[in-house]
Amino acid sequence: MSEVIDHDDAMSESRMHPVFAGDQPTETVNSMYSIFRYCDRLFEPKRERDAEIAAIDLSRMTDRSKYLLRHTLILKRVYRDVLTKHPNLRGLERVPVPDEPIYLSEKPLGSWSYFTRKGILL
Repeated sequence: MSEVIDHDDAMSESRMHPVFAGDQPTETVNSMYSIFRYCDRLFEPKRERDAEIAAIDLSRMTDRSKYLLRHTLILKRVYRDVLTKHPNLRGLERVPVPDEPIYLSEKPLGSWSYFTRKGILL
């Protein structure tokens, strides 16, 4: 039986959330979707958690996870503000484009045109 992570409780103020760690087992549609959903919630204006965001260590994340985080922030229209407020995320400006698309769904509908143009399929 797989462990369910409570994203609100799994993070202490001094550690990066496990969903971002690059030492995760192989990438799956579910793991990438988890990263997307977690980022989407983490950077909501009413829920922003500075200590948790400050704990994000880009050097421990895969390039594909960083690419997804970057474009989630752009889609939410908070990218520049987040990079200004959180210097630890400025490395997102230099994330390479993945060779293969990032799948967030087993049967992507392509309903988010920005993501689709960036090779992120939901």
